[in-house]
Amino acid sequence: MINHLNKRFMAVAALVVGLGFGLGFGPVMAAGQAPAAKAPAAAAPAKPAAEVYDGYTDIVLGKKTAPITVIEYASMTCSHCADFQRTVFPQFKKDYIDTGKAKYIMRHFVLNGPDLIASMIARCSPEPRYYAFVDGLLTRQADWMPGWETMPQPAENATPYEIAKAAKMDQFVRPMGFTDAKLKSCLASDKVRTDLLKLRQEGVSEYKIQGTPTILINGKVFDGDHTFSAFDKALKAAK
Repeated sequence: MINHLNKRFMAVAALVVGLGFGLGFGPVMAAGQAPAAKAPAAAAPAKPAAEVYDGYTDIVLGKKTAPITVIEYASMTCSHCADFQRTVFPQFKKDYIDTGKAKYIMRHFVLNGPDLIASMIARCSPEPRYYAFVDGLLTRQADWMPGWETMPQPAENATPYEIAKAAKMDQFVRPMGFTDAKLKSCLASDKVRTDLLKLRQEGVSEYKIQGTPTILINGKVFDGDHTFSAFDKALKAAK
């Protein structure tokens, strides 16, 4: 597991953040600016409709009518989130989610460029496999984050797909059934990128979130130690 981000990682992260947090990895048209008129083009063969991805709607794990709702704001590059996923989440799932006592929702709280790319990939995965992708990204940070540290400096006009390929994210997700075409389609989605950044902003405005993981139990921030015993105690006291 990577416990710190080196200067190379942060340099690349800054480039992706600068692009992504501007809600576009390429040139952004100013508000109210109309595109230049173009001459009519010859009709082209109809293309299949592009897949529409959703980065905003909550994906519930567990029984939707469970009396306890746990929401975790997490970052895919956060080492503390990875620790929670490895040491607390499995027992929580066994004792609470699988028994119908609690339902769980993860909301992405994007912290940097590589996190944005990883979060987009997770949200583009098939919904039944979403939490498997999240688990893989968190518990196997040591397998994909080094690619961001060693990648060549991307061009200023590089697309999210090109940056992800340079960081070897395609190699990481391919065994999980994420094809190259799927990766390209996903990272070209303005909607899922905007959705994720909206989630982050709402987390800040509604819950004053400053870091990850931030965990809510029935709407209240859990401020105990990130151990199962402390979490279990808070869950039993939830109303």
